[in-house]
This record gives sequence, C-alpha cells and structure tokens, in this order.
Amino acid sequence: MADEKELPHPKGEKLNEVLQRAKAEWEAAFDAISEGIVVTENDGRIRRVNRAMAELLGRDVRSMVGLTCCELFAHHRAHENACPVLHYPNGKQGAFEVFFPDYRYYEDAIHPICRGSKTQGFVITVRDVTREQLATQERRHTYLQMEEAARKRKLAEEALRNIQGELLRADRAATVGNLAALILQEIQRGVHLMRDGLDLLATKCLPPAEGADSCGKVLEDLRAAAGRTGRILDKLGRLRIDARDEPGTFDLNRVIEEVAADIEKPLTESGVTLRLQLKEIPPLPGNRSQIVAVLNSLILNALEATRADKGTITVITRKERQSARIEVRDSGRGIEAVHLPQIFNPFFTTHPSANSVGIGLTICLAIVQGHHGHIEVESEPSVGTTVHVTLPLCD
Repeated sequence: MADEKELPHPKGEKLNEVLQRAKAEWEAAFDAISEGIVVTENDGRIRRVNRAMAELLGRDVRSMVGLTCCELFAHHRAHENACPVLHYPNGKQGAFEVFFPDYRYYEDAIHPICRGSKTQGFVITVRDVTREQLATQERRHTYLQMEEAARKRKLAEEALRNIQGELLRADRAATVGNLAALILQEIQRGVHLMRDGLDLLATKCLPPAEGADSCGKVLEDLRAAAGRTGRILDKLGRLRIDARDEPGTFDLNRVIEEVAADIEKPLTESGVTLRLQLKEIPPLPGNRSQIVAVLNSLILNALEATRADKGTITVITRKERQSARIEVRDSGRGIEAVHLPQIFNPFFTTHPSANSVGIGLTICLAIVQGHHGHIEVESEPSVGTTVHVTLPLCD
C-alpha cells in the first residue's frame, strides 16, 4: 500500500519539469521576438515585457513590471497621460502612436486577451516600420517631384508657344514694315516725278491772274499739294525705323548729344541757341533709333517755334525714381490753350511754315507710349513751350 501511495509522486515531479521547461521555452521565445511586446492586466498594469521592448524604451525588464501603461508610455506619446488600454477597453483592438528617442518609425497596436466574453488583459506590440515609412516617403517625394516636373514642363510649353506666337507676329510685322517701306519709296518717287512735271508745265503757262481760274492758278495749287505730300512722305521716311535696330539699352544723354550735333547747322543758320543740361541717368531699355526720332522731332519743332525770334532751346534730363525725365523747352511764341488738346492729332499744326505737316507729335506719342512712357506738353503764348517725356529705366 505504501508503494501504491508513492507512485503518483514521480509523475507529479515529471509534470512539474515539463511545465518548467515549457515556461522557459515560452519566455525564451517571448524574448526572442524582434517586435516589442508588453502584456498588461485588464486595468493596464504591466505583467510582462520582452527584451525588444525594454531596449526600445531604454529600461530594464524587471523595472517595468508592475507599472501602468500610462507610466510606461506617457513620456513617449504625443498626448501625455493617454493610456492605450483605457482607450480600447471591452475587448476592442486598435492602434496608438509611440515616440522613441531613436528617430525611427514604429507601428503600434493593442490586442485584447479574452476568455469567453471577458477581457483578461492586453498585448501591446510595437513593430519597427522605418524601412516601409522611408519607402513611402521616398515614393511621395518622387511623386511630388514628378508633379513639379510636369508643372514646369507645362509652363515651359506655354512659354514656348507664346514665344513662337511673338516670333510669328514679329515676322509678320517685319514683312508689313518692309512692304510699307517699298510702298513709301514708290509713292515718293511718283510724287517727285509729279513735282518735276508740274514745274515744267509751269514754265509753259502764263502766271496766274489774281482771282482768275487760269492754267497757272491750277498748276500752282497742284504744285503746293504735291509739295505738301512730298514733305509728309520725306518726314515719314526719316522717322521710319530700321527693322534691324532691335530693342536693347542705350545711353539717353549720348543720344541727345548726337541729335544736337546732327542739327547744329540749321540751328546756326537760324541763330537759335541750344543748351543741354544733362544729368547722369542709368541705361534705358528700348529701341534707340525710335528715341532718336522722337528727340529729333521735338528739337526741330522747338527750332521752328523759336526761329523768328532767334530764341533759346533747352534740353534737360534727370532721373526721377525709376524713370528718366526729358524736358525740351523753347522760348518761342507758345501755343494757345484752345489748341493744346489737338496737338497730338495727325496733321494738326500751329506752325505757319509751309514745311510743317503736323505728324511729328503724333508719331512721338506712339513711340513714347510703345516704350511704356508718357509725353505731355505745357505752353503759354509769348512765353514758350515745354514738352515733358518720361521713360522707364531698366528693372
């Protein structure tokens, strides 16, 4: 009987060894898992932590047992005192965010431990997903780069289309300009022939009787009309811009000095004094030959106004903010206030001279506005006239 009572004892010892061995194997496997694992009670108190989790948190395994998950994770979370166990009670699964000092990315999840319908505790897992996160970020970065490249390509294509359109318009404008120049030359040639013919016929006719409708009177009127047409064409020819003179930058003061040198002879013959008061001005953007035409026209207009009194013409330049200011002053007879609104109209003139055709200021206005500038005229009878021109400087 004593032997029968002792038989279960070895079996109990063997079962205990099996259980101990299983426990050791489970603990070894638990610690061998590369993901961080925390096992908690139902109230969030920590029951077990594996080595991977301890290494992530930089703490000893034994020091974490018995703490609450709030105490373990509070200083690593975006919102302090937020416990994942309290956020996911009653057997629900979920995820929460944990920040670790190694600047890597982790995917965190919480899984309930259930027995029947009751929750016995929770398993919190932390998985390193740095490689996946970096790959996602790289894909996102590549996608954004592709979007930016596509946007720039679209802008470049639009700019190219605009440039092609501008080149096409410029080519058409150059063609029209060349055609207009040829037409102008042919008309000039025809007018000159007409004038020569009328001069010849005038020598064959009797002088026109005063108030009589004679051949000589008709020829005189025709010669006057042909002369006016010829002067208009000559002036248009002088103001025609060479298509090869492309926009660029130029020295305004040097342009004025060159224009003054070109008209020195008519100034001397008229006894008119030209004074230049030129202050330093940065280079101006635009078409140099067009500005030469403007200045030439303005100074010749001033010469026509001061010729009778042998007066003075003063050309002044100065910088005002981001613009160049030009003033052409004369001490001539001036312009009546009633005529000032009309002075830019084609073929309007206040000069009694037969050489004045009234298109100079019209062309000047078009050129100045084409350079994004402004032109104004101030005048007072018997005092003189001042023309103000404002042109923008380079950016």
